[in-house]
Amino acid sequence: MTGALSVEQMGHAALLHAGERAALDALTALELRGFTRWSTADVEILVPHGVVVSPLPGVRVHHTRHLDTIDLTTVGGLACVTTARATIDAASRQRGRRRAAGLVLAAVQQGIVTPEGVVDCLARLTKVRFVDTIREAAEHAADGADALTEVTVGALLRRAGLTSFRRQHVLQTPEGVRRYDLAVDLPDGSLLLIEVDGPTHDDPARRAADLAKDAAAVALGHQVLHVPAQVLVCDEVRIVSQFARIRTAAEARFGSGKSQ
Repeated sequence: MTGALSVEQMGHAALLHAGERAALDALTALELRGFTRWSTADVEILVPHGVVVSPLPGVRVHHTRHLDTIDLTTVGGLACVTTARATIDAASRQRGRRRAAGLVLAAVQQGIVTPEGVVDCLARLTKVRFVDTIREAAEHAADGADALTEVTVGALLRRAGLTSFRRQHVLQTPEGVRRYDLAVDLPDGSLLLIEVDGPTHDDPARRAADLAKDAAAVALGHQVLHVPAQVLVCDEVRIVSQFARIRTAAEARFGSGKSQ
């Protein structure tokens, strides 16, 4: 019986070809730990600088001057770099900074790596592409961000003068616990609860659940705003303007309350 090779089988073949000083790296090493929604067609391996590996279809060889014992481990008997090193290497090879940050946030959100592990590993490396972006993404993840869209919303809120907010806010309601991507403290003491809506929010069952959740939040006196992810990417100016209008209205309510 024949079929597609598993990641483990492809990794084993690549390591046999590359020799004992090689280790599975980047997305290949992450996939071995269960990382999903990010993949590569080639098996990625890392070898010390100066080690010559003959070309092999389906195997991508990366060289490094920094491959210390602390960054090496085994998974299922296969030599691999650690999850932190694999995350950094995979992020640094993305096409741009946005994808690099998204990969780091996804790895943390899926429980593959910790933000602290990424930051500690970065401190041992030099000349990492997108190093500032990778570090900032890890710091945002440590602050509760689950996705790049949440980080973007946070930046837009600050541009609109709304600097006090929390990520992954848990709201207690009479109907139970409700969770929102961000909760913003408005000048009048109320909350603006923000959800970033991706494609999954188009599902009828999800829309019904969102309506029930929002109704419970509004009943407690909070405002709710849904921001479509696709609008977030292409129309930041309009979103900042909307946030600023919400802030201005809250400031007016606060001033009106003080004058009474």
